[in-house]
Amino acid sequence: MRTLITADFHIDESKRLDDTESALSFIAKVVSDKEPNGLIILGDIFNKRKPTPRELRVFNQWLMKVRPHVRNRILILEGNHDQDTGISSLRYLQDLSINKVRVVSPPYKWNGFYLGHEQISGALADNGTALPDGASLNKIIADNPECNVFAFGHFHRPQVLHPATPFAFYAGSIIKNTFSERHDRKVIWLFDGENEFVDDFTIPNRLMYQFDITLSDTPTQELLHIDMPLEGALVKVVYSGTKVALKQVKLENIKEYFNNHGVKELKVVFNVTEKSKARNEKISETASEETILTEYFKDHPNKDIIVTKGLDLIKEVNNG
Repeated sequence: MRTLITADFHIDESKRLDDTESALSFIAKVVSDKEPNGLIILGDIFNKRKPTPRELRVFNQWLMKVRPHVRNRILILEGNHDQDTGISSLRYLQDLSINKVRVVSPPYKWNGFYLGHEQISGALADNGTALPDGASLNKIIADNPECNVFAFGHFHRPQVLHPATPFAFYAGSIIKNTFSERHDRKVIWLFDGENEFVDDFTIPNRLMYQFDITLSDTPTQELLHIDMPLEGALVKVVYSGTKVALKQVKLENIKEYFNNHGVKELKVVFNVTEKSKARNEKISETASEETILTEYFKDHPNKDIIVTKGLDLIKEVNNG
């Protein structure tokens, strides 16, 4: 008796669909090798609430590929990205009554697993910031004593929330969606028949690099030289400096440099500072969203609520 758990596919034909398909193929191979009793997907199958025909086809083909290798049940949790005015983009699967496949709404309990798709207080957001607001994990555990594993989708960073019994964790997304996730190890989680965590399997992901370069007004430094493999990588370069310093950067030369090194995608950001110093040392292109919001609303009496709502809105917009 084995159970495999994954989450947050965010299938989107306009956002690196080839990488998503590659990750799904790897997951299908793990399912084929392990032949689990159960396969659980913790929500956000699609990135948009109204998936396109191509996005539906990618998921349907994957689902039909893994289904023969799952002995009992494939549970698909509805995430926030799968809902549109109360109607789930996944309910067609339930209507078709596909053998072994079941679509469920969170929270859902199955064989000692508690399955959720929400923000847990203290969990790490995609940028590594621990968010103070959200549901209380201790309360969820106390209210569900029959469960010994608490598995959550929604946050993209894989993380263990409670290492002892009961075991609680975020499964994480299957690909690195943003540069904040560039250091993440994306994984699939395996549990045995006693619901004990056994192992995780690293999902191969495309390399992502962010280079933060501060320029002085005196053009004495080399603007860019990177001694690492860049073939097929996603690259973000953040130049910081005064307007005078940033004039040194020739965008066409930067693009040519990275094209010659075979990068897949390049993003260049210019962070203008004054007198070689940031206008606000806490707010820049490289600062986290939470840092920026916290600094801006630092004197507001409802700062914590505003910051939390702002982060939720930013996440919603970034995910389409």
